[in-house]
Amino acid sequence: MTANHENELAHSSIWDIQTTDETAATALIQELNLEPIVARLLVQRGFTTPESAEQFLTPNLEDLTLPSLLPDFEKAKAALLNARDKQEKIYIHGDYDVDGVTSAAILYRFLDRTGFIVEGHVPHREAEGYGIHIDTVRRAHACGAKLILTCDCGTSSHTQLEAAYELGMKVVITDHHESPAILPPAEAIVNPKRRDFTGPGGELSGAGIAFLFCLGLCDDLGIKPETYFRNFLDLAVMGTVADVMPLHLNNRIIARHGLPALHATQKKGLRALLRVSNLDDFSVKLTTRHIGFQIGPRINAVGRIDDADVAFRLLTTNDAKEGTELAEFLDRKNQERRSLQDALVEEATAKIIAEGLDKNSAIVVAGENWQKGIVGIVAGKVTEKFRRPAFVLGIHGDQATGSARSIPAFNLFDAIEANRGLIIKGGGHAAAAGVTIAVANLEAFQNAINEFAQNLLQPEDFLPRIRIDQPITLPETSLALAQSIAQLEPFGEANPEPQFLMPGVHLATNNPTRNPIHTRVLLKSGSEDRMAMAFGLGEQFAEIPLQTKIDTVVNIEEDQFNGKKRLKMVVRDFRLAE
Repeated sequence: MTANHENELAHSSIWDIQTTDETAATALIQELNLEPIVARLLVQRGFTTPESAEQFLTPNLEDLTLPSLLPDFEKAKAALLNARDKQEKIYIHGDYDVDGVTSAAILYRFLDRTGFIVEGHVPHREAEGYGIHIDTVRRAHACGAKLILTCDCGTSSHTQLEAAYELGMKVVITDHHESPAILPPAEAIVNPKRRDFTGPGGELSGAGIAFLFCLGLCDDLGIKPETYFRNFLDLAVMGTVADVMPLHLNNRIIARHGLPALHATQKKGLRALLRVSNLDDFSVKLTTRHIGFQIGPRINAVGRIDDADVAFRLLTTNDAKEGTELAEFLDRKNQERRSLQDALVEEATAKIIAEGLDKNSAIVVAGENWQKGIVGIVAGKVTEKFRRPAFVLGIHGDQATGSARSIPAFNLFDAIEANRGLIIKGGGHAAAAGVTIAVANLEAFQNAINEFAQNLLQPEDFLPRIRIDQPITLPETSLALAQSIAQLEPFGEANPEPQFLMPGVHLATNNPTRNPIHTRVLLKSGSEDRMAMAFGLGEQFAEIPLQTKIDTVVNIEEDQFNGKKRLKMVVRDFRLAE
């Protein structure tokens, strides 16, 4: 059931209240001895039988997809082992984001330690762009490589890989991106997204594919799986989470076991990165949020505004001093990225308002020399602020290049396809995409995208949608309940952190933080009360008097501080109670 209510406050939103198959939930309660709330959450996520629910709650490394089931795995293995036997150099080519850097680091560290001759490379965003640059193919040949091994890229690189073969090199592709109808030349294409493949693994990141691929080589190289897991789960979980992969099947197994492996990592560069990210405290449980908001941005920063090779070196160094220097460099670049981002968000926002673009159904905004590595983040901020699909483009010469982010009701890929005649190149997914447009076509593209959106979107599509899993009363909330809910961790894409509707509570106190957009509120029901944080809702709470009766949407989780565990509640939205 979906409940659409008019919000009496300024922060209008649509609350989507999920339904539950109570019969299935009761079966889980009885068979698995679960808390009723946890059983209902599992059923809502599609785990309606005791067997499927138990497998979800206890993901085992033994249940990972067999690498041999990936497309072309045996061909790829044969090509690599042949290169090892002949001591031929393998040129590993990744990408400049977290997934591309970690997948390259997995392949490099594994192969380098098992008798292969390898050289690693991740592209420079400005100098090479996405994918494999033709000059990089020539550099691989010049350094004596006989085999190019790609990760997180390669499936669409026809021209470049044809050039590799013309130069006498062979190619093995490992990738996870959608494939074209005609595949490029290669000895093997280990990509579950191939159109001719219907087997498992389609949910994996580039790092996940590299991780399974190397696992498949372990037996031939005399390496025990437990040794491999201990050394490579830390890298695999970073790529999986940072690339926002759905946390089910293989990804859930990698995330559940990879987070503690990352926390305990002995890699010199990673330990230094955890330190500069303020995550080197072993008493604090590492979560997917730490990767998404602290670790990942530092790795991505050098790929956005500098050279991603620095991040690759960080993940592959065995020298503690170098690891510290590289981690501190990444931290400085992340601060610089944040400053550039904030300035560009301010500039883009002012331009949008001045030109009235916020009145359009979709926003297309462009500015001179807006940095290519930053515009994607800015597009996300613009979409979040104005609740509109947003294209943010940097004008460089006679072309405008940038990124787009969207709202759930608007598919960016469809919009780009419908206006293919106005762009030089472009593509992506429903929620995120990239385009390059001739400046001469910029106004026409702006009008066309706005018209496309006008014909598609309804007024309610511009409102935030908040998923509510189930109702809960304030007295039901407790540390024990938070610990039970934690059985569903790690949370992330396709396994969101549960959100509960807590109706009819009173606002007992409201204490804004030093940044007044965030506040700490005391919620009261009968004789019981609970403290809760409300991030980004400080101004809305300031609009209502104390003792007002409100309905709230909350997260319930366990908090650890100074070695002590306690209940933590976060208000995500609220409205006046009826």
